[in-house]
This record gives sequence, C-alpha cells and structure tokens, in this order.
Amino acid sequence: MSKSANIPTNKPAAITSTGAGVLPFVKMQGTGNDFVLVDASKTVELDFSELSRRVCHRHTGIGADGLLVLAQDEAGLSMRMWNPDGSLSEMCGNGLRCFARYAIDHGLATGKFVVKTGAGPLECEAVGDDIRISLGIADVSSLSVDLTHPLLTNPYQGTVVSMGN
Repeated sequence: MSKSANIPTNKPAAITSTGAGVLPFVKMQGTGNDFVLVDASKTVELDFSELSRRVCHRHTGIGADGLLVLAQDEAGLSMRMWNPDGSLSEMCGNGLRCFARYAIDHGLATGKFVVKTGAGPLECEAVGDDIRISLGIADVSSLSVDLTHPLLTNPYQGTVVSMGN
C-alpha cells in the first residue's frame, strides 16, 4: 500500500524552556495530522516521552498529533514517533511522509530511500513535489468481527486489517 501527498515544509523554529536552552524543531502536517519534528543529532539526551506530552498539548504546548524524532547513523535514517500521551508508537504513515519531506528538503536523502521505524524499514520516495511511502504488506489475519449497532437492521461482518500500528 502506498500513500502520496504534497507536504509543505515549514520554517525551523525552536522550543524554549527556562534553564533548558533551545531545541530546534519544525512543525509539519500531512493530510490533516500535524507533527513536531526534532533532529536528535541537534539535541542533548532528552526524555522524548515527556517532551511529547508537553509539546503536543493543544492548550499549553505547540499542539500536535505526535512528536517525530529523526536520527541518522552510518546505516541510514530512522524515525521514532511518540503519541501526545507520551507512549512510543511503531510509526505513523502521515508522520513518515512529513519525516521524508524534511529529510529530502534538508539534504539527508534523495530519490528513493529507506527509513527505519518501529514497524521495520519502510521505503520512501520523492515523486515530483509529492512523497510516496510504502507501508508494507497489510496483515489481514483470520480475525473477523461482527459490526452491530441499534440503528442497523442487519449486522455486518468485517475483517481486521493492520498496517503495523
């Protein structure tokens, strides 16, 4: 399964905290989901779970659907994502597209490249101004569910599909 969209890159900004210095970040959105992205190479050791709870809060923080953390080593790029409640997520498709746009716009990747995520390595590709990602093979295990509701005259049966998160 692939997703593709044109995702604008916002200008870098910074998170400040009394006595804690400045943490550069970029806020991006993909198909309505918004993210705060930080480059781990530009940070000191941080508690990203706590940072996510603080910066993702819509009233007292920057406000976001998740915190994306970029890391790079000799093996390539990796993305970790924290949910607003501070829990670590395997990955997020819209978050990965924002991450890929950032990597391309900042010269960290070109063309087709792989990003390591909690759901495994995933392929990203720039196609013109769009970002296309491969989410891998859907898990359509034999688990099925009955969908019933008081307003439905007949129950419906569905199959559970998982893309890794």
